Amino acid sequence: MLISIYMKNHGEKIRFFEDTIQAHFLSRPNRFLIRCEWNGRILSAFLPNPGRLQELLLPGSMIHLVREESPDRKTHYTVVAVNRDDHPIMLHTHRNNEVARTLLEKRRIPGLEKARVVRSEIRVGRSRFDFLLEEGGKDVLLEVKSCTLVGARAAMFPDAVTERGARHLRELAILSEEG
Repeated sequence: MLISIYMKNHGEKIRFFEDTIQAHFLSRPNRFLIRCEWNGRILSAFLPNPGRLQELLLPGSMIHLVREESPDRKTHYTVVAVNRDDHPIMLHTHRNNEVARTLLEKRRIPGLEKARVVRSEIRVGRSRFDFLLEEGGKDVLLEVKSCTLVGARAAMFPDAVTERGARHLRELAILSEEG
């Protein structure tokens, strides 16, 4: 079955992944590889997310894959999402900024509807942040994080200890205090 992964926002469907296939999660031999069952076949797929994902990757969970052919790859599939409560949770961390940029440009992020993307990958101090935005004549740094640890009404980051994430938060706090 081919489907699209999209986000409904203000009645608009914003598509992020076309022609995905749905498979059932079986196991995770290492941080970047999963095994799944699709149409009676066992497939291996690249998982571009090193997070723990223990609350999402449960035996039988519905996962979404895209086929990616390349002579350099060991697998022909990449995991893009896993269903939780019949909603896809994005797992493809390499595409987070593309999704964020699309939502920013379509003015679909609450609180940032008037922001404009100035540049991507901004180096400040020892860190590199995802976006420099301009809003109301002021510069705004935006760091995008993948939140796979979700509750009933909240997405939480991180799902595991991360020194890099903690450093980003400390540097953003200092920059905020400096104006």
